[in-house]
Amino acid sequence: MTISQKIAKLKQLAGSKFFSVVFRKKDNSLRTMLCQFGPKEWKGDPTTKGGTLKYDPASKGLMVVWSVNDKAWRMVNLDTLSVVKIGNKNYTAKKLFASAKKKAVKKQLV
Repeated sequence: MTISQKIAKLKQLAGSKFFSVVFRKKDNSLRTMLCQFGPKEWKGDPTTKGGTLKYDPASKGLMVVWSVNDKAWRMVNLDTLSVVKIGNKNYTAKKLFASAKKKAVKKQLV
């Protein structure tokens, strides 16, 4: 499954809801983050100042999310993602992304 497909799967499951992720950071420490996809405003204030990134995060295996606790945009490394919690459901990254792969294989067989 490509990075873009993984991001699309997470966006499909989470929608505009809050969700939490657990992943390993570049310094090898674990991070748990409460986040959301793409809010344009946070408590009445705009979340961006109109700037754009100079690179495509997905090409580096990263997913851009809004960190609720930091009140800022953050990157999640999808290669080191271990757990995603959406609502009251916990998903391991391995099972979450493998299930989509199995469904795609079943479609090809039919």
